[in-house]
Amino acid sequence: YAPEFQITTEAGVVAVSNALKRLVYGYYGPYEEDKLVPDFSTELALASSPDALLDHLNTLLFSGGMSTDLRGIVRDALVALSKKDALRRVRTAVMLLVRSPEFAIQK
Repeated sequence: YAPEFQITTEAGVVAVSNALKRLVYGYYGPYEEDKLVPDFSTELALASSPDALLDHLNTLLFSGGMSTDLRGIVRDALVALSKKDALRRVRTAVMLLVRSPEFAIQK
């Protein structure tokens, strides 16, 4: 077993994943006026170019340390989505990245 995962439980992984999904999709909070809604304006401007979006998210979420394997997986998923649905592209990219083992492990 990898030592970095020994302090992680299945319940913790699922709880964090669900919380991040609620945040990314804009329904994190008990009341409408208290909801946390992410500002994806920068990401939406980059959504038409999967490479530009991934470069930005790599810096933002991984401090430039995203593996080429993870980048390729997410890029393939983004290319399969319509360029017309920029918000879906951004949300998909963010969700795939924050649910990856690379994101879960602090390097």
